[in-house]
Amino acid sequence: MGGVWLAFYGGVHLDEAPPDGRSLAEQLLERYLQGGRAALCGLNGTYVAAIWEEEQRRMTLIKDRMGYSKLFYWHSG
Repeated sequence: MGGVWLAFYGGVHLDEAPPDGRSLAEQLLERYLQGGRAALCGLNGTYVAAIWEEEQRRMTLIKDRMGYSKLFYWHSG
């Protein structure tokens, strides 16, 4: 099985504090793995993130709702 990676920049306000000192990126990746894209909807903060799923060869890009953090990407064959 392929891996799943998350690259994250910015800040998000989560309701729960991590009991074991995990980073915000680790918490968000865990949310994604448990609940898919829907688990990251409605986050409050200023951020951009990219999630790469090796097995599906799929990248998911997310950003804050208000557009404070800019997200640019480029794909080249």
